[in-house]
Amino acid sequence: MKKTFYYNFFPTKDEEIKVAKAGNAKKHISCDLIEIRELDYQPLFNRNDPWHIKKVVEAAEIKTGILRLSWRDTLDHIFRYWDVETANMVTRGKKIFVGILVDLSDLTRSFKPPYQGENIYLQKMPNERYVYDFGLKDLVVDKHFKEGDLIGLTWDCRYGIFQTKVLSRGNAARAAAVVLD
Repeated sequence: MKKTFYYNFFPTKDEEIKVAKAGNAKKHISCDLIEIRELDYQPLFNRNDPWHIKKVVEAAEIKTGILRLSWRDTLDHIFRYWDVETANMVTRGKKIFVGILVDLSDLTRSFKPPYQGENIYLQKMPNERYVYDFGLKDLVVDKHFKEGDLIGLTWDCRYGIFQTKVLSRGNAARAAAVVLD
């Protein structure tokens, strides 16, 4: 099932009466995330390149420990695999704690178990409409990500966690990002 936003521009009769009694002419447009049947094909899983979301890490993201994801990437590559209740909680501003596994296969460090805890989460800030915050403070503290790194991120349906990998370091990532756009 595919998830999409449903905007309700027409208030119910009760809402109309409530607005009329309050004397407030401001209309409230509700927005909910719903599931619809997907008629087009689902993206094929590519074992050689499983990283659906590719992003160059910016200095501000390193400083705050929060990766900014576009609503399109979040909707197409994360919410697609989540149940609609959990996805709706995120779109309404609730912080959802998740696990993340860092692929260290090309680094010299030893394998670490998945990161979990209060610093690994997905949340939509109330004043942001099209951006989701993906908290990765523990990964920044352990210096997995640096400014200018091109990282790949994907949701692993089998284990219910995110997987991430540094695809290229520093200036090489900036050149690769130009090719991606």
